[in-house]
Amino acid sequence: QCLTDVAAWEDSHNVNIDVWLPDGKHRRCRPRFLCRDTGVPETGLLDMNDRTNVAWDGAFLVDVTLNCHLTPLSLIIDHEMVHVFQQCKGMGRIKDCKACIEREEQAHGKNCRITNRPTQFVLGIPIEGAGWESCVKCGIFLSCATYCTAMDAEWNELLPHVPAGCSLSSLGVDER
Repeated sequence: QCLTDVAAWEDSHNVNIDVWLPDGKHRRCRPRFLCRDTGVPETGLLDMNDRTNVAWDGAFLVDVTLNCHLTPLSLIIDHEMVHVFQQCKGMGRIKDCKACIEREEQAHGKNCRITNRPTQFVLGIPIEGAGWESCVKCGIFLSCATYCTAMDAEWNELLPHVPAGCSLSSLGVDER
């Protein structure tokens, strides 16, 4: 079922990610979806020296592993696509707590805009509310717990803002 759902998502989205690098060069990346029965979704590293990671059209392939028991799959894929974009830009491996928080803030920011619609508009521009911010903090907490410790200043700044009961379901994700 997972690969069928992924195929349906791919049919309705442009899966090519085009980035312009600081040196003016263009790079195209595309996810290569894999499904498994357990674990958290994750996006692999882009290894541009591995020719098995290059598609027929020259696009670099970034492995995205999904847990087929988490729903809605489209929300999870949208999150992982932010990480594919980050890899395509050459961000590489997460080395510390600060890097994890920065990356997950981008990815959960997108997800939380989908699951927590802004309640205010000023001149037609959505203003992110407390629900959005709580959602992002919860997502960062769940995603970065393995990278961060009490020794990291960024983690200590985040912890007081993590909502009580923070869980995958707080982010709009359920297990089936």
